[in-house]
Amino acid sequence: MECTSLVLKVASRCNLNCTYCYMYNMGDLTYKSQPKFMSDAVVDALLHRVKEHVETHKLRVFFLIFHGGEPLMAPKKFYRNFIAKARKLIDPEQTDLRFMMQTNGVLITEEWCKLFEELRISVGISMDGTPKAHNMYRIDHKGRGSHDNVVRGLQIFRRHFKRVGVITVFNIKENPIEIYEHFKSLGVTNYSILLPDMHYDNPPGLFGIDHTNGRTPVADWLIPLFDHWMADTCQDKPKVQIFETLIELMFGKEGSGNEVLGGGQNDTLIIETNGDIETVDTLKACGHGFTKGNMSVFSNSIDEAQNTPLIRLYFDSHKNLCAQCRACPLNEVCGGGYLVTRYSAENGFDNPSIYCRDLMKLIVYIQNRILRLMPESYLQQTGMELLSVAEVLEIIEQNLAASSMQPVLETAC
Repeated sequence: MECTSLVLKVASRCNLNCTYCYMYNMGDLTYKSQPKFMSDAVVDALLHRVKEHVETHKLRVFFLIFHGGEPLMAPKKFYRNFIAKARKLIDPEQTDLRFMMQTNGVLITEEWCKLFEELRISVGISMDGTPKAHNMYRIDHKGRGSHDNVVRGLQIFRRHFKRVGVITVFNIKENPIEIYEHFKSLGVTNYSILLPDMHYDNPPGLFGIDHTNGRTPVADWLIPLFDHWMADTCQDKPKVQIFETLIELMFGKEGSGNEVLGGGQNDTLIIETNGDIETVDTLKACGHGFTKGNMSVFSNSIDEAQNTPLIRLYFDSHKNLCAQCRACPLNEVCGGGYLVTRYSAENGFDNPSIYCRDLMKLIVYIQNRILRLMPESYLQQTGMELLSVAEVLEIIEQNLAASSMQPVLETAC
């Protein structure tokens, strides 16, 4: 195992109060005991841990991702000092350090954009689409929507950068095509759709996602968006990451996948403002203190942290699947779904994703749609074939039955 990126919680507070936020509004209150900002001592210690790790594993590229809370609440001086120290300590001939940031966009100014250019920081903006969709959940501490302030920041950002990437949280209550066209009108070039970080003990009914009676509301929302995206002939249409990633995985593109989809190993750790080393922060949605593991940049190496049970579970989350997922022919594409969405207090993470049927329906639909565009000779050559959800479920049932019989057969022999 090796870590290739660190998410740095440089600020543990936020100027927004998004109602779906796993950091502040899903029951984990550990942020209240964290320093508000990352100190120089933590920065020095974590950079030495990075140096130690990249040299041990001979990593050619390493990502440092500024996050929060809201990272733009930290002063500009912090970033200048941090990056100057990092580039001085770590030999650029050996390891290419790449700096990234995820911001809610509200505080973006001309001065910040000049700093991003100066320090070569790649920036993503969190935005949920139309004014109505965005302001439904992304509110400030007085309950006011933040859409107009984010658009203002995004427009400033566009004056400096050609590529504008946004992360948006899935919103069943709004029209997906209107959201897509809104992003397009703002010049967004790439956007990622995140499903709410819900699980079996905290299902997504709060957000209007009703899975009762076999319903697949997430797939039913995403499929019309996929069709609209496919039909969009504009040369500068936005990339929609979930669709592109699924297609790449279906057709076996090497290196495809991420922490949500695919069969690869995860490789990201979190550094809190006090220097604690933790697993992916979305697992805070599983309960108060859930991600705490008594690891710190002051006393532990990155390799030591990787060997703690919860971090190992996260790193291998696409391989450590429940029986139903192992029996599913689609598991190399969906990867069992995002780890947090598999959690229950009763079974831990030994469950399918709470969005399992949605992912199944979406994958089958996209694969069939793409295969119908292919010549018959290609299908014969690759052995790929059209599937239905019913056929996938039948394969799962057959594989589960076969695997449950295996120990009996071995005993009989």
